[in-house]
Amino acid sequence: MNSGRLDDAAREYNQVLVYDPGNLGAQLRLGQLLAMKGDYDSALSQLKQLVKEHPDSSEAETGLGIVLYQKKDPAARDHFERALRLKPDSVNAAYNLAILEEESRHTDAARKLYQQVLRYHPGDVEATQALNRLR
Repeated sequence: MNSGRLDDAAREYNQVLVYDPGNLGAQLRLGQLLAMKGDYDSALSQLKQLVKEHPDSSEAETGLGIVLYQKKDPAARDHFERALRLKPDSVNAAYNLAILEEESRHTDAARKLYQQVLRYHPGDVEATQALNRLR
């Protein structure tokens, strides 16, 4: 997505938030858009606030974990783990934590997480490829 379209999308989400400031989906997408634009500091600020306002949101924890991972911050692991505690069937959190485990050479843990992804999302191509790679 080009920068102009990202800016347009960010304006749209900001407009939604003017009328519905507590809209979790719009807040999350805005944080993701900021990260896509390379504005990691603003994305982190947005997503940390989101986690603070929605402490029971697996999606918010996962979103924050993804941006922290992009910044190579080890705290990403904590947020993926918290997301899975909040929502054990979170495919997104399990998949991202599996990537971290694989990169850390914790292949057994990564394998279990990829299997968890497939349990909730059968046929997931990326999880299947990752399991084949870990054999």
